[in-house]
Amino acid sequence: MEIFNKIISFFQAIVNFINSWIRGPLQNPEVTNKSTAKNNPKINEDIETIIKDTGIEIQGSEEFSVRTKEALKVLIPTQSFREIKPYISIIKEAQRSGMQVYGEKPTYEVGEKTWKHSVAWYASTIVHDGYHSKLYHDAKAKNNGNEPGPETWSGTKAEKNCLKFQLKALEELNADEYIINYIKKEIENPTYHLVPYEERNW
Repeated sequence: MEIFNKIISFFQAIVNFINSWIRGPLQNPEVTNKSTAKNNPKINEDIETIIKDTGIEIQGSEEFSVRTKEALKVLIPTQSFREIKPYISIIKEAQRSGMQVYGEKPTYEVGEKTWKHSVAWYASTIVHDGYHSKLYHDAKAKNNGNEPGPETWSGTKAEKNCLKFQLKALEELNADEYIINYIKKEIENPTYHLVPYEERNW
C-alpha cells in the first residue's frame, strides 16, 4: 500500500507540474495584456508617484491611463527614457498613433492597437515617437528657433534613427527576442511611415 501511495503521489506531482507549466504563460500580463495595476492599490500608489515626478500628462480613458502608467513605470529607469523625456509633455489616447511635435506641449497620440499591445512594446513606442520630437526640437534649435525642414525629423532616414533608438529601449527592457528581431528587420527598410496618417490602424 505504501508503494502504491508513493506511485500515486509521484504521478500527481507530474500532473501538477504540467498544469502549472501550461497556465504560466497565460497568466503573464505581457501575453494576456491584462493590467497588473488596476486591482492592486499598492502598485497604483507606486505608479502614481512615479508618473507625477515625470511631469507627463496622460489624457484618455481609465484603461488607457492605467496601461500608459504601467508602460512608463518600466520605462522610467532606462537611459532611453531620460533622453526623450524633455520632448514629450502629453501622452493622449487617439484613433491612431503619431507624434505631434508642434506647440509648447509635444503630444504622443496613441492608437488602441499600440497601447493594448505588450507593456514593453508600448513603452518602446513612447521612446520611438519621443525621439521624433527630439529630432525636431534639436533641428529647430540649430535653425535659430525657426521651423526646420521636415526631413530633419520625419521621413525614411529619421525613421531609421528612431527605430534604432527604439531598439535600444527594447534591449534595456529585456523585451522578447521576436520583438527585437522585428525592429531590426524594420530598420533595414522601413515603409510604414509612408501610409497616410488617416489610413493608419495602429
